[in-house]
Order: sequence, then C-alpha cells, then structure tokens
Amino acid sequence: MSVITSQPGHVQQGTREMSSGLFGCLGDIKSCCYGYFCMPCLMCSNASRLGEHQCVSICCPGGQVALRTKLRTQYGIQGSICSDSCAVAFCGACFECQTARELDHVGL
Repeated sequence: MSVITSQPGHVQQGTREMSSGLFGCLGDIKSCCYGYFCMPCLMCSNASRLGEHQCVSICCPGGQVALRTKLRTQYGIQGSICSDSCAVAFCGACFECQTARELDHVGL
C-alpha cells in the first residue's frame, strides 16, 4: 500500500518563476503592441488560451486574478493571489502582457 501525497496530474504550486518579469514587455514587442492597441482583445485571447470563456476577464469581477491563478497552478509557477491582485490593480496592462508571454512560453 502506498501513501498518496498529491492529486494525480497535479503540479505543485511554486516550483518555478514566471518566464519573464512583469515589466518585460520590451522583450516581446508583439504582446506589448497587442496589449497597448487592443487590451480587451488580449484579455479575451488569454482567457481562451487557458480554456475559459473569452469574457471571463472582462465581465467577471476578479476574472483576471482567477485566470492567473489557474495558469500558476497548472504550470507550477510561484506567486500568490495577493501579488496577482496588486499587479492587476496597479498595472493591469503589464499583467496581461506577462500572462500572454507565459502562455507562449508553456506552448498554449
């Protein structure tokens, strides 16, 4: 008999950092321009790439944070709901661009 210590297929949260920093937009001009010229489109795209309805991040209060938490949990990325909430509140555009870069990094 073996002891189960985690959910099958579940990656433990916090095993790595994001592939780029919050203010790393200049390292990826594509996501920077996409976010600058059409932020709602980028938000919908990020939600869709995460397998959620496109309007989640725009229409649902806390939707951006919920999507980011899903991304971090699925791919074992360090962070917290508190840090995500602060990033959305103070620099939502940078937050969405970083999320897009991370989705590219993990192949979504």
